[in-house]
Amino acid sequence: MCVFLGDPLYKYPKMVESVDETHGGEDVMVFARGPWAHLFSGNYEQNLIPLTMGFAAGVGPAAGMNGGPVAYAYAPSRAAAVPSSLFAITGGFLLTTIAL
Repeated sequence: MCVFLGDPLYKYPKMVESVDETHGGEDVMVFARGPWAHLFSGNYEQNLIPLTMGFAAGVGPAAGMNGGPVAYAYAPSRAAAVPSSLFAITGGFLLTTIAL
């Protein structure tokens, strides 16, 4: 079977048939403000944008690469310990009240 890719009616094979085209794969313009916005200044291939966003946010495979930021590790707040200590105090009070 001979396929001529230059044919304007050629359809690239795909898994799911769709009526509308979602994205042609062209370069996209990126506009950014804030920390690390200098990384986004112009026209980029669409596959570079998520990697660069991850680098700027300090998450994903590019986190901390070449002196970039690293996201803070999750640390549970001390507010989560308040209900358990409050329960211990109240429970102890109830036990002493019932025992009397």
